[in-house]
Amino acid sequence: MIKFVPMQVLRISYYDYRYLLLSLSVLVLSSLSANGQATNWELQIDKEGIKIFSRWKEKTGDHKVREIKATFTVAAQPEKLIAILKDADKASDWMVGAKTSAMLAVHSPKSWYAYTEFDLPWPLQNQDLVALYKIEPVGSQSTRVNINAHPDYRPEYDKIERMQHFEASWTFELLGEGKTRVSYSAFTYRKPSAPRWISDPVVQNSLWKTMSGFREVAED
Repeated sequence: MIKFVPMQVLRISYYDYRYLLLSLSVLVLSSLSANGQATNWELQIDKEGIKIFSRWKEKTGDHKVREIKATFTVAAQPEKLIAILKDADKASDWMVGAKTSAMLAVHSPKSWYAYTEFDLPWPLQNQDLVALYKIEPVGSQSTRVNINAHPDYRPEYDKIERMQHFEASWTFELLGEGKTRVSYSAFTYRKPSAPRWISDPVVQNSLWKTMSGFREVAED
């Protein structure tokens, strides 16, 4: 009996690890039910200058969603960081779990649609995200890029599941001396595929890797 336990744990961990790489490629935590009001941010990872936080965010009634956030400082100007986000064709270079990515349409210098496909192991279907990006000023020293899913903007592809909800934002605060403070937060109403004790560490570490990749590209 004992020898079968590790095999079962490994099988579950592999499934949820790959599934949650998808979630963190678009940088989200799945929705769960919880009681009480929305909580404050709780620090989960503090490593190499990148901090990962999570909290409960109220949806309706006693149903809440798990929101995740990353913060770090990068040696680059906000204009370069926005340019990286606009270069959708290369997003898969730094976004964990992304198989392909592409620019769909540019509506203005401050608004565009992008597409990302996320790789999942057999027998699961790959998933994709069609999202609208909008740039807006936040005070005199900060700029925010809001991201929202628009699943009906493009027809769905065969054997690829379209993400129906996703909300996120990047905030770039100019610090001076060529440095910018970055803050990223995201959540989805998608239901969880695994218990939190399995999903949370995987999601948090995947987000850390994605932010590390973004910083590396920005400082190159």
